[in-house]
Amino acid sequence: MLLSTTNADSPSDDTTADPSEVVRIGRFVVLGRQGAGAMGVVYRAYDEALDRKVALKLLRAPGADHSQARARLLREAKALAQLSHPNVVQVYDVGEWGGLDFIALEFVQGQTLRTWLSEQARSWSEILQVFAQAGRGLAAAHAAGLVHRDFKPDNVLIDGQGRVFVADFGLARSADSPLPEQISMASRSNPALAKLTAMGSLIGTPKYMAPEQFMRIPADARSDQFSFCVALYEALFGRRPFVGETVDELRQSVLLGKVLPPPVLTMVPQWLQDLTMRGLARDPTRRFPSMDALLAELDRVRGRRRMIAGLAGLALGVAAFVFTQAAPVCQGADDKLAGVWDASRGRALHEAFLATDLPFAAQTSVLTRDALDGYAADWKAMHEEACLAHHRGEQSDMVLDLRMSCLQRRRTELAARVDVLAEAEPSTLTYAVDAVRSLTPVAGCGDPIQLLDEWKRIDALRDPTAPTRVETLRLKLAHIDALERAGQIPRGLALAEKAVRDAQALDYQPVLAEAHLRRGSLLAESGDTLAAENELWRAIVTATRSDHEEVLARAMVKEVYVLAHAADSFESADRMAERAGALLDRIAPRSRLVGELRNNLAVLRFQQGRHAESEALHQENLQFRRSILPPHDPEIAMTLCNLGVDLQERRRFSEAGELLRQSIDVFSDAVGEQHPHTLQTLANLALVQFDNGEYERARESLAGSLDAWTTIIGHDNPIAAEQQCVAGLLDIRDGDVAGGLARVQRAYELGERRGHSAARYRTRLSYAQMLWEHAPDERPRALVLAHEAEHDAMVLRDDHRRRVAREWLHAREHGAATGPKPAGL
Repeated sequence: MLLSTTNADSPSDDTTADPSEVVRIGRFVVLGRQGAGAMGVVYRAYDEALDRKVALKLLRAPGADHSQARARLLREAKALAQLSHPNVVQVYDVGEWGGLDFIALEFVQGQTLRTWLSEQARSWSEILQVFAQAGRGLAAAHAAGLVHRDFKPDNVLIDGQGRVFVADFGLARSADSPLPEQISMASRSNPALAKLTAMGSLIGTPKYMAPEQFMRIPADARSDQFSFCVALYEALFGRRPFVGETVDELRQSVLLGKVLPPPVLTMVPQWLQDLTMRGLARDPTRRFPSMDALLAELDRVRGRRRMIAGLAGLALGVAAFVFTQAAPVCQGADDKLAGVWDASRGRALHEAFLATDLPFAAQTSVLTRDALDGYAADWKAMHEEACLAHHRGEQSDMVLDLRMSCLQRRRTELAARVDVLAEAEPSTLTYAVDAVRSLTPVAGCGDPIQLLDEWKRIDALRDPTAPTRVETLRLKLAHIDALERAGQIPRGLALAEKAVRDAQALDYQPVLAEAHLRRGSLLAESGDTLAAENELWRAIVTATRSDHEEVLARAMVKEVYVLAHAADSFESADRMAERAGALLDRIAPRSRLVGELRNNLAVLRFQQGRHAESEALHQENLQFRRSILPPHDPEIAMTLCNLGVDLQERRRFSEAGELLRQSIDVFSDAVGEQHPHTLQTLANLALVQFDNGEYERARESLAGSLDAWTTIIGHDNPIAAEQQCVAGLLDIRDGDVAGGLARVQRAYELGERRGHSAARYRTRLSYAQMLWEHAPDERPRALVLAHEAEHDAMVLRDDHRRRVAREWLHAREHGAATGPKPAGL
């Protein structure tokens, strides 16, 4: 055929070719071949009559049974020739040449929408600008009574000036044409595709086809709308809305309406997600009534945003008007927290706390609800501020979406915390106020740089279902965190182990780091030091690999705490503390986590026997926490208590007693006089008073604390071993030798179960002294216990304690027995 000559295939655009070599189709001079498809070949051509370049589509010769399809195609081509719209490729002419039909079209020098999307990452606003033009082209054709039937990115052209054209209206495939080439080719190796091909032909490209097209119901304008929204979804989210490796699988997904939800963490605003999802409705009547209606909704939202952004730069009086108009739009944060934390949940929490009959339940309820109210108020204020900043034109759509996504995560964390508190277990009430105060501050949702880092990590996912799976797992991790904060360690640990497995299966490093951190922290609280050390190290490595700095900092701070309690790991703890401090100096220099690190480092210094440094660190931490926290925050009380205990160990009893009394005052205001934290600190004061020879005061302090405290925490709880021991020694001083000896023995047994070295030193040496004095047959055992106490003193690097134990042993082993020496241990 003449059109296959070298000259016809030449890429030359020369409109003054040698007349002897020119190929003509009607009044059009063929310049070169542009491309080919299922329907025919497209050539670049020159219209001599109107002096313009055109695209000339020469249609393949139809078969004997294609006369109806040919007639329909030509009718629609002629109808398109009557349509002139800036976003539709213009049809100039329809004719016949050499027994073949041809269509002369507007020549567009540019690229397809698919190529444009693949060139580089496009923002949702850029994508929307292009699709809005394509949508206007579709709407114009629909108004002329035409249906595209095969809208897809390959049939949309973009010229060098950014103008968008919809091409191939009704021309891409006829009702009786075979399936698209890509399906026919695939069917050769895929039985499912081959079976579909044998069932008959379809109008359209399956990836973009509406349900009615799969069911061979005649397509209409709403079918084009569906295809438009498939392409829009794909452009916005980087994946197709329907899953299916074969045409059969895809057909099933489309007919069942199984639309993949948009990723949870996405820059695409919610209103645009909603618009796209409506256009993908399985039932055509649930889509927009027309493309015009879809575009009107699009213009309404975009127009409102442009108006607000424009007004943002006007005079203050006009800006105030915009603010008052925007304010009602930005209200409704209360509704966002409905069922999470509201008046009804507050009443339910109060009733649940009171039902425990714990002596501190009422005050804890008040303090907990006040703290939750404060957090909710901060959340609502941040929500409104983010909305208003966007409406004023101060922050972009992207920043708004980042902030709202962050607020959603804080809402999830709050919901998990309230759910656990509502269970009202005794341990929950003990840690309730701390659990609320340890919620992640919403202030971080105002930091676009921090939020962008999180978005980049999520954006790196390739599995289209991964964002949803990440959010689901983070919901579980928030619940696990709430359990730990509420003191429910065994429950949290069981869930954390499964969360780690789930995170490993997901293979998303940031959330795997979060899971390792949760499990490692719970293991540390359970007392399994070795397992905690290993799990926290996994969190550190994974967080480092994924650049998850928040988790990295928290894991390192917790690792310092764990390593500080392992005598052979002090050097590792030092290095870890240095790294954690450097990181926090950069990312969160005035956070609560800095106070936690300083506390853990002070504990490490004490364990190393570097007592002066330990005291200095506690003093610095006290000043730091007072500078960033409210005056009656429990962390300030805890720092006072730790500093007091530190000075007690250095036998500075008067200073220690004063610090413990200050701690009791702060705890009383923060959590109540009958709260376990307050009672424990009062019991600690009794130890200081006893060691200082103030026996009456020690007796009074224990009378006001020990029974109430152990009733709450359990009479067999080893953390009360020292206090039980002192109570027994005081009973013996008061003449109740049998009762006191039994109590000291019980304290010794508690200390052996899970006591730290200081507690074991006291219980072992006291029990040894009482056995020597009151149970002569047990004196060999008493000497063994005293030697163990001396070893405890060595571990503590406490020369005074070691000397006391050594002198007592020397006197007994050399026959110079003296009476018991319960004081000054």
